[in-house]
Amino acid sequence: KSGKAKKPPEIGDKNARRIIDAIKRARDHDLGRWILAMQIRDVGGATAQDLAALHGELSELRHSKVLPLIVRKADAERERTEIAPHSRKNPPKNEAEKAARTVRAAEIQMEMDHLQSQLNKTPLAARIGPEVARSVLEFFASVQGQAFVRRLGELGIAPKWTRIVSGGVFAGKTFVLTGTLPALSREQATEKIEMAGGKVSGSVSSKTNYLLTGDEAGSKLDKAKALQVAIVDEAEFLRMLGAGT
Repeated sequence: KSGKAKKPPEIGDKNARRIIDAIKRARDHDLGRWILAMQIRDVGGATAQDLAALHGELSELRHSKVLPLIVRKADAERERTEIAPHSRKNPPKNEAEKAARTVRAAEIQMEMDHLQSQLNKTPLAARIGPEVARSVLEFFASVQGQAFVRRLGELGIAPKWTRIVSGGVFAGKTFVLTGTLPALSREQATEKIEMAGGKVSGSVSSKTNYLLTGDEAGSKLDKAKALQVAIVDEAEFLRMLGAGT
């Protein structure tokens, strides 16, 4: 062994340019797309956009004042159900316990009313469930979440929400993507759908309007057929998009 330090691998001009261009494009990505990229448990495409619209900026989401209220209200409601004075599932052992539960239930109700009055100030909060709120809070408190945010800061990326077009050709429509598209990446297809007023969900349901499918579609295609959801390929999708512009 020579003992000489190895030179780090050199990055060619083309690769360096690609990396720079990728970072520049990333700076323009909508907050909702970044939330989806974080792969937070329980958060799909539509929920990511709801979270983005509710908070506006990544810093606001990280230090959300709304999500803890949603979690606390759910916890309070669960406690109220467990200690209900007239519960058949968990009845009080005696009159003294029943009286104590009655007092506690009243306290919880007052707290829930207060929490709801706070949530009513931000109507979009009604679209965020307690499990989603809990998952997001846990993510940003985790080592993984903190590292993700720190890396974005190092790259000078500060995602913000971009208002989705309300009158686009896909306004009010929900898409599910499956398989590999010939030309578009899933990220590109999602952006086109959202900028045309549509939403992207991660699973097929009776509320799905279109399944955008490519090669190796898998079980989502079978479910879409069973539910009689409209199935389109990339070519048809682009025609639909073009017809509305």
